[in-house]
Amino acid sequence: MTTVKYDAHKALIESVCAVTTDQQTLAIAKWWEMQPNGQAAKHLDYYLSGKAGTVTVDLEQLLRQDSGVREWLQKDIRAKLAAKQLQGTTKIPQLVYRDRDWQYAIGGMNLNWEVRPPTAAPRYKAASVRVYFTNNYRWHPNEDRITQCIHQAAERLKVKGAADFTMKGEAEIPVP
Repeated sequence: MTTVKYDAHKALIESVCAVTTDQQTLAIAKWWEMQPNGQAAKHLDYYLSGKAGTVTVDLEQLLRQDSGVREWLQKDIRAKLAAKQLQGTTKIPQLVYRDRDWQYAIGGMNLNWEVRPPTAAPRYKAASVRVYFTNNYRWHPNEDRITQCIHQAAERLKVKGAADFTMKGEAEIPVP
């Protein structure tokens, strides 16, 4: 995004934040940016419900649907396997996502992985890789970003019951 477009987009977002309540700001952000009934919308609704706790993420679905995350993970695992590592952690930055719904639902995360021998991998005749993560769903109100006022609105809603929560997921994939 060019600087002019970025500045105009940020000004529009800040204008919305300035004339709406925190609840309205998040409702508009959800309507404008999130797929109806998508993962991001479900996670936002869960956050606003104040339930806290843990939400299980279908990591196999994420890896099927988001080629950016899948390819990033496979490339990192291949490189580490070539170096004789049988387990590790792959950092997934937000810019890697190609599916905006998953990007907004999960954000940046660390995917842990470990190679499992064939006897421990019931779905595959060959060795497989167990991939898993635990990540906190939270907002970043102090980070300078285009959506900072939305993050600030979400954080302020904690006084009305919104709550951070934990996301976890696990999948088994073939060795790349």
